[in-house]
Amino acid sequence: MTLYDFANCGRFDEKIIKLEEMSMDENWGSPVGNKTHPVLHNYIAHYFKKVYDDDLIKYSKDQNGNKIACFNTGLLTSHFDDIYAYFEENQTGRQKWFLAAFVNSSSYKLSTFDELPDIVKFFNSIDDLFYDTSLELRINAEHIVKDNFERFPETLKTFPEPVLINMIEGALKSTAKRIRRNYKTAVPQYFNNQIQFLVPLCLTDIIKPDIVITVYKREQHYYGATCLTMDMAYNNARLLVKPESDWLILE
Repeated sequence: MTLYDFANCGRFDEKIIKLEEMSMDENWGSPVGNKTHPVLHNYIAHYFKKVYDDDLIKYSKDQNGNKIACFNTGLLTSHFDDIYAYFEENQTGRQKWFLAAFVNSSSYKLSTFDELPDIVKFFNSIDDLFYDTSLELRINAEHIVKDNFERFPETLKTFPEPVLINMIEGALKSTAKRIRRNYKTAVPQYFNNQIQFLVPLCLTDIIKPDIVITVYKREQHYYGATCLTMDMAYNNARLLVKPESDWLILE
C-alpha cells in the first residue's frame, strides 16, 4: 500500500513545505520538478509503506464523530515533539482518506486518540546497523557496469566496459581499507526488508565518491552487485536516520 493509494494528498508539496518548517533543521534537497524538498517527499512516501506493513496507523473519531487517522512520521520538531500525519475521511475520489495536515502531539486534532502511534522499527538490534569489518567485501563489478551503467557520471561513460570494471575492482580495495579503519564509512540503509550498507567508490577522485555500492551480509562476507547515484544513496539512507558520514552528504 502506497501513501497515494491510502490517501488523497492534495497539494502535497505545500504540506511537505509546512512539514519541513515544523521539523528539526535539515537539508532535504534542492527543488526538483514540483518537489520543493525531494528527499522529504521520498522519506514520507517510503516511511508510510513500512508504517502500513507494520500496522502502525491509529484510527479514531473526532469531536463530531467523523473518522480520523494518524501515523508517527518519525520526525521531531525543534522542541523534540513527535510529528504526525493526520488524516480525515475522504469525501471524494477513490482513496478512503485525505491527508489533512502534519501536526505535533499536542495538537487538538489528536486529542481523541486514546493512544498515539509509535515510530517504525527497521531493525531488531542496534548491532544490525554496524558494519562487521572482520568480513570480506566482494562485489560483482561486471554486473554493476552492465546493469547500472545509466547511473554512472557522464565522465565515466566514455570508458569501455572492461576499463570501468578494472577501475571499480581497484577502487574497492581502497574502500575496503577505508571501512576497516572506520566502520562508519559503510552507511546503513533499509531495503527489501533488510539492513544493507552503502559504500563509496572513488574512481576519479581520491576523496569524493563517483558511485555508491549497496552491499548486504551473506554468511561470511558482504556482497554487492548494484550501484546508486549519490542522490539515490542519500534518499535510501535517510529513511533510517539522518546520515552522519564524511562522504554521504547533499550538495
